[in-house]
Amino acid sequence: MQIARLVMEKDWRPELHADMNAVLSNVVTTCWQRAPDLRPSLDAVLKILIDNNPNDEHTQDKHKVLPRNVVSMV
Repeated sequence: MQIARLVMEKDWRPELHADMNAVLSNVVTTCWQRAPDLRPSLDAVLKILIDNNPNDEHTQDKHKVLPRNVVSMV
């Protein structure tokens, strides 16, 4: 509840690690936008994560690289 209160009342966001992957950092901060119209859809977030997965192999099914519970949410 304390975190929810900080986010809602003070627009607080946790600090991201400086060594965080730039694509992931951008997705996180974009998802934190206060205005819902500025936030990406889940489909857009999944596409970005799939397209930028450093463990992806060209022959691998891209949807299988994400945890099963994430893909099943789509």
